[in-house]
Amino acid sequence: MPHQIKVYPHNDLFNLAHYHREIIRKKVSAYDEDGLALDCMSFIIATAFGIEAFINYMGSQVVQDWKERQPFKSKLDQIYDALGGKFDKCVEPHNLVWEIKEIRDDIAHGKPYEDVVKIRSTDELWIEMSAPWDHRLESDYVELVYKQVDAWVKELLELAKIPFESTITSAMHVP
Repeated sequence: MPHQIKVYPHNDLFNLAHYHREIIRKKVSAYDEDGLALDCMSFIIATAFGIEAFINYMGSQVVQDWKERQPFKSKLDQIYDALGGKFDKCVEPHNLVWEIKEIRDDIAHGKPYEDVVKIRSTDELWIEMSAPWDHRLESDYVELVYKQVDAWVKELLELAKIPFESTITSAMHVP
């Protein structure tokens, strides 16, 4: 039987982010901090990958001859140009989308760092040993990002006049 299929990976990635958000919420409500920062990191990674996949979905829908392998900002500019809008990384929710992309780059391209530091306390030592994204591994940040990325997705879908239901992976029997 022939079927038309539509596979949109951003769904799975945003669902993964949602899954991690729910784990984080449960841990916070139970005062369980075991692995919480790792859960936050997993949320950020899933969200970043979801953003990239959603950009590729939108580009495939609204930009003629879409090419997914190009710089992030170029892709955003092409999509917003096609929709008559503008991506401004200085305003919400765009600033959080951009920030997540930057954190993703820091994680994906992690660079070793070595130094000799003078410290007066264990707290100072932990600060010196922190990765660039460590300050974002908090439940409040996860909630903010989730809200802002959702607003951004809705913004783009509204600009493109694409109903949310059309963005979901699906299959349909073709006679």
